[in-house]
Amino acid sequence: DIIDRRRYLLVVQAWLVLVSGTLGLLTLSHVTSAWLLVLMTFAMGIGSAMMFPAWAALTPELVPRKDLHSAITLNSMGVNVARAIGPAMAGVIISLAGTGAVFILNAVSYAGVIVVLSRWRRQAEYSELPGERFFSAMRSGFRFARHAPELQAALVRGLGFYAFASASWAFLPLLSRIAGGGRPQVFGLLVASIGVGAVAGAFALPHIR
Repeated sequence: DIIDRRRYLLVVQAWLVLVSGTLGLLTLSHVTSAWLLVLMTFAMGIGSAMMFPAWAALTPELVPRKDLHSAITLNSMGVNVARAIGPAMAGVIISLAGTGAVFILNAVSYAGVIVVLSRWRRQAEYSELPGERFFSAMRSGFRFARHAPELQAALVRGLGFYAFASASWAFLPLLSRIAGGGRPQVFGLLVASIGVGAVAGAFALPHIR
């Protein structure tokens, strides 16, 4: 909130292109070890953690307030559609061209986002108030969370869900090895099934509400 989100996202996307492209080239060169894969995955995780809050903060800028709830649901559904289709496609690509090709295509996809962001002309926000400092802004955020019961309830539910959901993600490769002999297509279908469930949940959510 205290920096230009467009420039920030451009830097983060460049980081993801660099990490994905490097991992792809190392894999194609057959020099990727288990520890190197863990390190590069960690670097990708850093980029994702830095990216998603900024994407979420962009949504209110792009749609009117009355359409915000629908836009958030649509954005979440788009992520899960990609999660449903992407792994299945990756399994096919791995079987045809190898793992390195998937990493290279991933880097190209981030490069496409850079093109879109570079062409977007964001409306500059002007304020007569002085700019907020980083740590004081964090203190304000923690203070708000401490006195907002609705936000606390959402945080508790989110943490409770992710604690168990992360275990499911971690076990998917093992399930793929046991049930499908470690074939990439089986792992891709397992991940895709999670995305399909999330998309179905997004369609059901308005009725459940």
